[in-house]
Amino acid sequence: MEVVGNEMALLDTDSVISFHDGPSKLEALILGLCLEGEGAVSINLQEYRLSPGVLVVALPNQIIEHR
Repeated sequence: MEVVGNEMALLDTDSVISFHDGPSKLEALILGLCLEGEGAVSINLQEYRLSPGVLVVALPNQIIEHR
């Protein structure tokens, strides 16, 4: 994890997954870009498929879960 100032953190996939086990309601804006591989993320109980080039945006107070 790399912290930029006190308002932004840059994380790789392993870091993000290790923060939370199960659904989490975060008080932050999350921008995620899939660079390789495939996966899924759930935002407010709606599942989205991830593949290279897909950008994920989660707003503060939304429930997010990496699958």
